[in-house]
Amino acid sequence: MVLQTLTRGQALRGYTLDAAYAAFQEEWVGSIAVGKRADFVVIDRDILAAPTALDVARTTVLATLVDGECAYCTELLCAELCPSPSSAAAADGDAAPAEHAHDEL
Repeated sequence: MVLQTLTRGQALRGYTLDAAYAAFQEEWVGSIAVGKRADFVVIDRDILAAPTALDVARTTVLATLVDGECAYCTELLCAELCPSPSSAAAADGDAAPAEHAHDEL
């Protein structure tokens, strides 16, 4: 019996570059490049180098960015990814910025 599988790299490409190509959207999404939408997650390990599938399954999302804006982040990365409340309010012209939820570590 022949077992057909994908490597982790092939699976990742299938969800990113190849999916964008199939949807005729490779000019805007599918990879991280200047001029493309910045939709991506930051995870706590290199899933391509993780020794076992269990290590991949235990991967934790540290941040999610949509169009380059932080949609979710842990306290660990908030200072790096999120504007301070005072700068966000000033940029939007609001008295109070929208709430930003954080994961409790």
